[in-house]
Formats: sequence, structure tokens, C-alpha cells
Amino acid sequence: MRFQSRLGATGQLKCLGEFWQQANADPKGSICPAFLGIEALYCVGEFKSGRDRILCVRWVDYPMLSDFPDHFPPRPNRVHEVCGPNAFGFAFALAGHLRGSVLWVREAWQADQINPAGFSPYVDPHSLLIAKGNDQTEVLATAEEALRSGAVALTVIELTKPIGLTAGRRLQLAAEAGQSMGLCIVPEGTGSNAVETRWHCTSVFDPTDSTLQRWELIKNKSGTLTAWDVRWNAEARRIIVVSEARERPVS
Repeated sequence: MRFQSRLGATGQLKCLGEFWQQANADPKGSICPAFLGIEALYCVGEFKSGRDRILCVRWVDYPMLSDFPDHFPPRPNRVHEVCGPNAFGFAFALAGHLRGSVLWVREAWQADQINPAGFSPYVDPHSLLIAKGNDQTEVLATAEEALRSGAVALTVIELTKPIGLTAGRRLQLAAEAGQSMGLCIVPEGTGSNAVETRWHCTSVFDPTDSTLQRWELIKNKSGTLTAWDVRWNAEARRIIVVSEARERPVS
């Protein structure tokens, strides 16, 4: 067990570890458990003078090692999928993280437009090229050629309906041949069995942070399934993992 402690003028104790001990450091004093799951948290306890119990413990974030870098960015030279209300945000964040040229392929009939002013906090608009096909067949053909060429760091493929195993496998082979990455934006409840990973992305309400999102890994051929609360750092152009803060009374 490793821990650090500091007593302030009000008897405040700060501790990193799995337990709290009373402020007078009496070896026979009581120990209050302060361990949640498997996370190492940073805790602030407030003591009342002359009493041996914690009046309250406030749980806040503490910098800790995360397995997020093992999953994001996703495995290179593969095709991945994303779905959910914030799928576009995931695509732009991935493009910004890779810091390379991006080809975005979609069907021409789609009325909504991708606004450069909207995604500029994620990726330089000059590095994103939009291609349009008459139907999904043309979209898949264009994406396959882009992946196989290796000319761009990321190919984003907007799909409006499910694709079969053969089409999914062709995209994977093209990504491996061109040593490039593909990302399919798919409707919820759909997707190809050939895909390497599938992510589900939603926004999380926070009155102080409009960029807070929940990214859930719902399919992973080479690892476990998990989820993170994340936000985008526009200045550093990278994803920051966020832990939720809690307040719990202790008697």
C-alpha cells in the first residue's frame, strides 16, 4: 500500500491509496475504507477537531493510468465502425488525432452538408476531401480504391444501409494492402462482421463542458469491451479521458 498524506490547518488529510486513517495518526485509530472498484482515486477528507470519525469524504479525479491508449486510435491498417448520435464527432476526433489527410465518402443524395467551420476544432479543413457517389455501391468502390492506394491517412465511409460480409472483407483487404485506416459510419443496429472494432458514441450532458462524450467499444476482435467518458482538447487536438467526480457522506 502506498500513500501520501498532508494535514492542513483545519485538520484536512489528503491521501492516495485504499484507506483513510484518523487525523491524530493514532496506530489504534479507526480506518475508513475509501476504495471504489479497482480505481485509484484522489480523496479529500474533513475531520472535526477532537473526534475520530470522518465527517465527509469528497471523491474527485486523480490522474491515473488508463487502458484508453490501448484502444484509441484503433488498430492501424484496418477498417472500423462507429454508430450513435455522436458518430461524426468520433470520426472528426480520429481524423484530428491521426493528423493526416482524410477522404470522406458519402452518397450524393444526402441533403445535409459537412460544415468546415463545425469540424475545424478537430481537423484542418484543408486536409479533408469530400467525395460523393450516386449510391452506396459507388461509395464502397471509391472507399476501397482510396484504402488500397494508401494516399490518405483515414478514409471515412458514410453508410446508409447494412453491407454484407463480402463487402466488409473487401474493405479490410484494401486497408491492409494500402496500410491505411478506414472508418465506416453506420446506422445503429447494423454493421459488418468483418469489421475490426465497432464504437457507439453519445454526448454526455455537462453544464460546464459541452464536449463531454461517452465512447463505448461494443465490438472488438482483439480485446475486451469497455467504455470511457472523454472530451476533446481543441488546443492539443487530442482526446482526454474524464473520470466522474462523486460526493459521498461517511459516518
